[in-house]
Amino acid sequence: MLVLDSSRADTALARRAAVRFLRARCPWADVNDVLLVVSELLGNAVRHTDCGWLLRMACRPEALVVEVYDSSSARPVPRTGDAENGGGFGGIVREAEALSQGQVRVRIGTLYGALDRLVADGLIVPDREEVHRGRLRRYYRLTDSGEAALCAEAGRMASGAQAAARRIAARRAAHDPLPAPPEPPGNAP
Repeated sequence: MLVLDSSRADTALARRAAVRFLRARCPWADVNDVLLVVSELLGNAVRHTDCGWLLRMACRPEALVVEVYDSSSARPVPRTGDAENGGGFGGIVREAEALSQGQVRVRIGTLYGALDRLVADGLIVPDREEVHRGRLRRYYRLTDSGEAALCAEAGRMASGAQAAARRIAARRAAHDPLPAPPEPPGNAP
């Protein structure tokens, strides 16, 4: 069983601990889907209460049990989804898909892990949070070292793309059909 509370861990640590727990104890569970549930439940506990939270996860033969408790007496308020203006990381997911013309699809669980890693590596920092239509939006800012890493990665990718283009051009040149036959002798000037 995994037990964490807000007096000993923040939500990023709880997500990382949940991933380790799932991989060690519940290899049959879809880590990304469970991480999404854990992140949403913890996020709601943090956003909608002034109290601490408690996360408990248990892997049983028949099921995975995920429980999040907070000490607020208020009952959760159901909300309808808002695809255009919802909070969370949906904007990042939609933008990645749009920028890549549908070639890149980021799963929310993968995004949480990537953001945690980028923050831990000092490449991005939380910039601000704001509530929009009842949903929390979190914004991140690229650090100077993050900008340097991004420039280096963009250069590496551009170099790789140029190398691929050169190889494609060389392959096409090697496979070109035979040259056109010479003009018939009667057409010479």
